Amino acid sequence: MKLGIKANRTQFFLLVLLVVFVGALLGSERTIVPVMAEDTFHLTNGMLILSFIATFGLSKAIVNLFAGHWSDRVGRKKVLMWGWIIGLPVPVLLAFAPNWNWVIGANILLGINQGLAWTMTSVGKIDLVGPQGRGLAVGIDEGAGYLGLAASGWVTALLAAKFGLRPIPFVLAEVVALLGLLSTITLLRETREFALLEHTQSSHAKSLSPLDLKDAFAETTWKNPGLSTLSLDGQINKWSDTLMWGIMPLYLASEHVSLPQIGLVAGVYAGTWGLAQFGTGLLSDHIGRRKPILMGLALNAIGVLGLYLFHHVGLWVLSAGLGGLGTALLYPNLSSAVSDIAPPAHRGGITGVFRLWRDGGYAVAALLLGAISTASSLHMTILVVGILLLMTTILSWWRLPETLPRLVVHQHQKIG
Repeated sequence: MKLGIKANRTQFFLLVLLVVFVGALLGSERTIVPVMAEDTFHLTNGMLILSFIATFGLSKAIVNLFAGHWSDRVGRKKVLMWGWIIGLPVPVLLAFAPNWNWVIGANILLGINQGLAWTMTSVGKIDLVGPQGRGLAVGIDEGAGYLGLAASGWVTALLAAKFGLRPIPFVLAEVVALLGLLSTITLLRETREFALLEHTQSSHAKSLSPLDLKDAFAETTWKNPGLSTLSLDGQINKWSDTLMWGIMPLYLASEHVSLPQIGLVAGVYAGTWGLAQFGTGLLSDHIGRRKPILMGLALNAIGVLGLYLFHHVGLWVLSAGLGGLGTALLYPNLSSAVSDIAPPAHRGGITGVFRLWRDGGYAVAALLLGAISTASSLHMTILVVGILLLMTTILSWWRLPETLPRLVVHQHQKIG
């Protein structure tokens, strides 16, 4: 076995294809379900409408915690297979749900699918490439996934405009889930052995045994300042994503924007996020993780505040693009920084805890933003998220260290 993209290119790009499928399954509901809440099920309460995001985020966050832990014991492939199996019923449930409770149930399954499947495609790529190309690997993973999400969200919006909200737009999602499962079963190899190889080659390697879940939780949540700050950044980034997923379509609809135009704004956000990650992950391999993360938080804030300040579709598209670029600078580099800090043999467990806090942001934000929108307005909810992002940028500038191994070693040599 050898570490690196070139040495493992077939398996690496199979994992790229699989994460496109993972993103497409999620994207199939991003534009449609918030509109279904009002048009199909006649919901008006903000907290009730965003309940589908809360259940998605909570189930994904909890499963993230255990997915990484399990993968350090039984391997990445088995966990990914179960992710696809659990995701298979989701499009069918959304297409034929007789009431909103069925939509919530479908999103619980979708959260489990995403927690298992996306975690494993990301960890698998990191396993294969080793420490030298980690930022590039995570950038490709997240970029491909969110391009799949953006394309799926846009296509389903077009299908919904032509054929109605249900059931046709969800047929594509079912095909994607089936292809993902079959590809995983027949073509994918186990990658955990590559993580163990990297661990034995590392000069600071300690035990090859998986880390206890409680130890991984404590290390990531409060003991290590870098990991705890990265977890907070991931949580707050999910607040802005929840805004774009659940609040933005409702706000634009209230401003009499058409469904294809809402799909365009959502697609530009996710597409910019997805496409730019191919470069932002690689960028951090050269300049470090800290600068892109701080810049990403700031741009995310600017994009959200632009949605609040402007009242024109073209300017909303521009704001969505800036927000997407900010998230592109954040997303792969948060995960890369976590992998920089975590010992390779403990990568799955620590990554799982980080993703618990990051994706738990969906559940927390859905409840709080739903409450704010109900008590005040959709417009005010956007402002609150923008201000919160600015505050997180300042805190991270003060607390977040550089984690890229090459730069950390260089800093230590200068101090010495």
